[in-house]
Amino acid sequence: GNLHEHATRVYFLDELIELLGWTLGLGGNVVEEARLKDKTTTRMDYLGKACDTDTPALLIEAKAWEKPFLQPRKNEAFRADDALANAIDHWRGGRGNSSSPLAGEWPDYIDQVGNYVRRLHTLHGHRLPSAVISSGQWIVVFIDPVAAFVEGPARSTSIKFFEKRNYKSDAPQLYELLSKDSLVVETP
Repeated sequence: GNLHEHATRVYFLDELIELLGWTLGLGGNVVEEARLKDKTTTRMDYLGKACDTDTPALLIEAKAWEKPFLQPRKNEAFRADDALANAIDHWRGGRGNSSSPLAGEWPDYIDQVGNYVRRLHTLHGHRLPSAVISSGQWIVVFIDPVAAFVEGPARSTSIKFFEKRNYKSDAPQLYELLSKDSLVVETP
């Protein structure tokens, strides 16, 4: 049947997080359903942190396995990184989802991750080094999400995407972008 977000997390993302050198669970450096307090309390799916300083280093937002990859609003050829950068700039400009360059649920995904990044930065002064949206079948990595979602403009060169069929060949790049060793420097 259709795998929901929870199944994507259990069967794919939990394993990926461990392979990237992060540790889930009690005493680990990745918090599941991490609370972000403001006017309302929201929960981020995964938040990797530096244990020495307790500062966020990696945000992962999970989506259901069957969620489609990018859907442009106009039926024309596009580059995924350019489309995402344009959608982020559109969001940051305060324009509504109905006029976003992306269709389907993607404007909501941008809004969700953008708000997490913005709130972490504004409320706590954290400059999150990396943010991810993934259904398991695809992974989108935002390198320096504060630059994209808060400061702007979003740069397509700071957005990387990966598809399941290429995970094996792309493993070194994924590891370089998302591993604990790459994002966190800690005292042994």
